[in-house]
Amino acid sequence: MIFEEMELYVCTFEIENGQQKTTQTIKAPRFVLQQQFISCVQEASQSSTPIKIKMSRKVPVYDNFDNKWIEREVSITFENKSYEAKNRGGTSG
Repeated sequence: MIFEEMELYVCTFEIENGQQKTTQTIKAPRFVLQQQFISCVQEASQSSTPIKIKMSRKVPVYDNFDNKWIEREVSITFENKSYEAKNRGGTSG
C-alpha cells in the first residue's frame, strides 16, 4: 500500500457548528490531512451558519528547564465570518 511508505500523523479535527461540537481523530499522511482541512475550510466559508474548525496534533518538545521531553499541542484554526460575528459582537456580511 502506498501509505505505508509515508510518514503518518495523528491529528484531531474539532468542528463547532452552531451549538454542536464534533471531534474526530485521523491518522494519515500529511497531504491527506491538509486536504481534509482545506475541504472543511472551503465548505465553512460558503456557509451562513457559524462554524469554527480546528486541526491539532501533539508534538514532542524538549524542556530544558526540567530536562525531559514533553508533549505540546500545535494547531491551526479557521472561523467563518458568521462565527466571528457571533463571538465578537459584530455583524456578518
